[in-house]
Amino acid sequence: MKRDIVPGTDYIIYQNEENFKYTTDSLILSSFSRLSGKCADLGSGNGLLSFRLIDRSRVSSFINVEFNEDSYKCSLKSVEENGLSNKISSLNIDLRDIKKYIAHQSIDSVIMNPPYFSNSLESEVEAIRNARHTDELEIFINASAHILKNSGKLYMVMTSSRLIDVVCMLRDRGFEPKKLRFVKKDSNSRPKVVLIEAVKQGKSHLIVERDFLINSDELKRVYENKEI
Repeated sequence: MKRDIVPGTDYIIYQNEENFKYTTDSLILSSFSRLSGKCADLGSGNGLLSFRLIDRSRVSSFINVEFNEDSYKCSLKSVEENGLSNKISSLNIDLRDIKKYIAHQSIDSVIMNPPYFSNSLESEVEAIRNARHTDELEIFINASAHILKNSGKLYMVMTSSRLIDVVCMLRDRGFEPKKLRFVKKDSNSRPKVVLIEAVKQGKSHLIVERDFLINSDELKRVYENKEI
């Protein structure tokens, strides 16, 4: 188990070298998000997002939901060492069972960056990969629809190639995409991922924000844990 500092904070985070670790995508997502009230991170891994966001003035508490037991234990250890047990709680459950643990429409904001959609974890067989990812994406969005209050916000990061799938699933489950921001290496590159803000039972109105460029000064703001 590796002991690190959460970028842009003084908080300690523990990571298991053999499991999925946080990426730059997670850091960018946390700076893109405008969370408020009682928040949940679905597929929270080692809890990075909660440590980055818990001190934002609009956030009152966090629930981390993670299926992988090793990542869950790392998160618990980090929460305890940082003295945040009164603000951050953790659940080691399958998202399919979330109705048993989190009440319907009890959460103000949801954020998620599931590792299942990382290229490094994809199956080499295209058909298997697409089917598996579709199933998992539905599970995450279904869980969000259950726990979020009406007008609650959902923030997520997704591979750009799955954008149409995501938008269709969101609308099918009562979410309206409000903001999109593509992440690119530089102005000449194609976007690999897209940041999404959606509102449960929101009205139709979409803003496509300017691209986030990895090779720019704006990345410094992300590592300083500032909003972008």
